[in-house]
Amino acid sequence: MKLRGFVVGLVSLLVVGAGLSVATHAGPAVPSSDAGVWTYTWSTTEEAGAQLHLNTNIPTALTGANVAEIIGADVFHNSGFDGSGTVSSNIEAGHIWGEHETLTHVTSFTNHPDDAYADPHRHATQVGMMIGGRQTQGGGVHQEGIAPETDLRSAAIATSGWGGGTTFNLSVATLAYALSSTESGFGTADVINASWGATHPSGDHWTAQIPDALAYDNPGTTFVVAAGNSGPGTNTVLSPGSGYNNITVGALQNDGDNNYDAIAEFSSRGPQAYWDPVNGTIAAGVARRGAVDIVAPGTNLVSAHYDVDNPGATNLYASPLSGTSYSAPIVAGGVALMHDAARQMDLPDAAHDARVIKANLLNAAWKPDDYYDNANGNNVADPEQALHFTYGAGALDLGRTYTQYLTGQTDIEGMDGGTTSEVIGWDFARVDLGDTTDVVISTPLAAGSEFRATLTWFRERNYIEDDDTVSVLEAGFANLDLQVWDSEFSTLYAESIDTYTPVEHLVFDLPTTGLYGLRVAYSENIFGEIDSADFALAWWGEAGIMDPPPVHLIIPEPGSLTLLAFGLVIVKRRRRR
Repeated sequence: MKLRGFVVGLVSLLVVGAGLSVATHAGPAVPSSDAGVWTYTWSTTEEAGAQLHLNTNIPTALTGANVAEIIGADVFHNSGFDGSGTVSSNIEAGHIWGEHETLTHVTSFTNHPDDAYADPHRHATQVGMMIGGRQTQGGGVHQEGIAPETDLRSAAIATSGWGGGTTFNLSVATLAYALSSTESGFGTADVINASWGATHPSGDHWTAQIPDALAYDNPGTTFVVAAGNSGPGTNTVLSPGSGYNNITVGALQNDGDNNYDAIAEFSSRGPQAYWDPVNGTIAAGVARRGAVDIVAPGTNLVSAHYDVDNPGATNLYASPLSGTSYSAPIVAGGVALMHDAARQMDLPDAAHDARVIKANLLNAAWKPDDYYDNANGNNVADPEQALHFTYGAGALDLGRTYTQYLTGQTDIEGMDGGTTSEVIGWDFARVDLGDTTDVVISTPLAAGSEFRATLTWFRERNYIEDDDTVSVLEAGFANLDLQVWDSEFSTLYAESIDTYTPVEHLVFDLPTTGLYGLRVAYSENIFGEIDSADFALAWWGEAGIMDPPPVHLIIPEPGSLTLLAFGLVIVKRRRRR
């Protein structure tokens, strides 16, 4: 089987600065109702200026390592999962250029009929090929995206100011049209990629609220967003990446030998500010919100190029491309592979829920060498911080994601948790306010082995569209906690109790061989009057042997006791070399 994936360019890194000037956001009036819902309404003609399009430089080079192999996507490809049967949308200023030799299969182009800049552009073309470009006859791996057989679609949102520059303007109408379209938007696409942003760090702007609300209303679509290129300062993750119901992606640096083992200096990061209509804005240093969820290769990359001055050149490529713009589509392509595999393997419907996708990706993430260099990378030592402010849960590892998502326990029947013998797996369930939902692993886990668990849920924002207005209803935000206990829930071993991030994440070494239980606790709302929350829970452990074995593993027979053996095959992550 041929190898898939665009290449890493073996050329020097040049990063365009990410500075921009955006008018201070003045939020609309905040009416409240007896139902405890706060409604924000904007005219569809309202505009936001100088949104940053996260692109870099454009030299040319076609040599380098295969990105699909670096991130482990070849594990999916070699099993026959290449994005077939999925829909992936790229939504940004301009369109993917459908005449490029790697993108002729892109035939769906969506934009607001009155307002949007609907021309092709180099940035959309570069990003689109990384998601789902295809090889031409006699071509090479530099031509193929991570999910080459996905139905790749393009939506444009710019109203003006784009051209050949790095910033553009958009309106409520253009953004809402693209995100809600039955061609490209939520409810149709399995995954949407957004490689653009502006300076609204707390998620209080309509560029974050509108996609968050559509994500909550359409959980079958995963929204993947670039974090931004405004690092290394804190509180620099850009809207819509500063929202809550997406997967926000930072960039890893190529070390010169095609290893992506450390963060790129320009990659935006936390701690991030928090906002809601009751508590207002809570400063980044107080809220300590982790807005970056995961990181992926983001420097020295090669992709398709559109030359506005030479539109007949259908075989041009750009390199070295650097920026979180290019990390996000790598993750988006991985999400398309997950959806393809889930359909072909007939996984439960919950496998396509964005919370399940996110929990599995984050739980399988690889930890860079400096992840634990301080307390920010060890949420057992600091249980009030779920995600590393720079790396999130770590680096994209689709090889390990394959095992995490597709083997072991793939959802426990019902919405009430339960018991499983699988030491690797996930569950989609519900917890009520003031209550807990538990998952018990009935196979012994080995002392000293690494155990991982990740919990994800949504902030409740609802989307309403009229002829000339768009509204987002701020209904509430549940504060869920993740705990690891013994199976009788008498001894608490570790917990992740972040307040303002809709993710809890635990990685620690188990203290003893035995049976363990995972508990999701829902004690309060950060704001609002919601009374239950749906969540995804993923875990990864290593089986051990108890002496004596637990009672439920013993089958009495005349004159003897027989211990049941549980086999487990784990796909080990290869070194990034």
